[in-house]
Amino acid sequence: MLGRRKREDPDGLSRKARGFASRGMFRESLEMLDRALELRPGDPGLMSNKGLVLSSLGRLDEAIACCDAALEAEPGDPAAMGNKGIALTGLGRHEEALGCFDHMLRNNPRDAAALSNKVQALIALGRAGEALAGSDEALAADPRNAMLLAARAMSLEALGRTDEALASSDAALEGDPGEARALNVGRSIRRRAGDPYARAESLYRAGRFAEAAARCDEALSARPGDAGALGLRGIALSGAGRHADGLESCQRALKIQPENAAHVANMGTILSRMGRHAEALSCAEKAIAAKPDDPHLIANKGIALSGLGRTGEALSCMDAALSMLPGDVALLRHKFPILLGAGRHADALSCCDEALALAPRDADLLAGRTAALFGVGRFREAGRSCERALEVDPGNELALEIKKIIDESGIMQDA
Repeated sequence: MLGRRKREDPDGLSRKARGFASRGMFRESLEMLDRALELRPGDPGLMSNKGLVLSSLGRLDEAIACCDAALEAEPGDPAAMGNKGIALTGLGRHEEALGCFDHMLRNNPRDAAALSNKVQALIALGRAGEALAGSDEALAADPRNAMLLAARAMSLEALGRTDEALASSDAALEGDPGEARALNVGRSIRRRAGDPYARAESLYRAGRFAEAAARCDEALSARPGDAGALGLRGIALSGAGRHADGLESCQRALKIQPENAAHVANMGTILSRMGRHAEALSCAEKAIAAKPDDPHLIANKGIALSGLGRTGEALSCMDAALSMLPGDVALLRHKFPILLGAGRHADALSCCDEALALAPRDADLLAGRTAALFGVGRFREAGRSCERALEVDPGNELALEIKKIIDESGIMQDA
């Protein structure tokens, strides 16, 4: 045995490890890499590959440690950075993962694997529109790349555009019948297509609230006591502007599941939209009692406090939420109007710019940025920000309202 080990070649063991991994035999792959590392301790390439295999085995913290060791030996190595991103994704640390994949793409903008992983991270962060734009840009240069087509399919599915997602998935599978992500998207869509509640979830995530509520009605016709469908229907109806109907649906859900934190939080959100801030605050506090480490519930409390004029407390809630989930676009969107309402225009502008760095085509943020720029006296930039918002979304109500004020005031002529 000793003689055999001495004659082993680290490169040969590494090739065996890749072969095992390609067949899904990750424990065997890990054994080969460990044997190779005995012969070549600390080798950054082997450590990076070990990190990827450990991720496949679900040993994510160990995977990150291996990738960090590889990056310490070879700072900025794209492969180690990408493997670290995969492990971070598995831990739900999507913003950090996104930074890893962006690093890879700066090194090679046409890296299909990096782009595909970036798409997955963006979707998890609720930024499916950016994911689709990135996929389309990459496909313009390489239109038949199966991995890129699969990434586009994932983006389209997250946006609720299921027919297009299926078409993109099928196109990917024409080029590579074994493309895993394309297979998963296709199976997922076809499985979910027959479930109106699952379809409602996709539509809600895509901001198509009235359609989501209609699908919930379909689900409830088959399962009248489905609390999940009632809760989703409630927040979807509110998103479509039917707050009273949405509130009634959430109340029905809570009668079935009185301790469900999601139903309580949704009811609080609707009450805030209706201007019933004291009741919304009570809902937020009840939801936080059930899930004290949820940053979005803490933000909901901040929104309710802001509605009650308790600005300092509201901002403390937002800062607490952002300390738990730094750089989250949804949380920054909630903090921005509180700062703006408090007259802290420079802080509001900084907050808005941070959010726009992550979501540069968000028309509401671009329109809101106009108000902050006005507040600090930067009128021409304000006008350009409003124009940019309308380029992204010509029907954006906030941007149209601001444009009307700009046009009627004549302030741009005086700037």
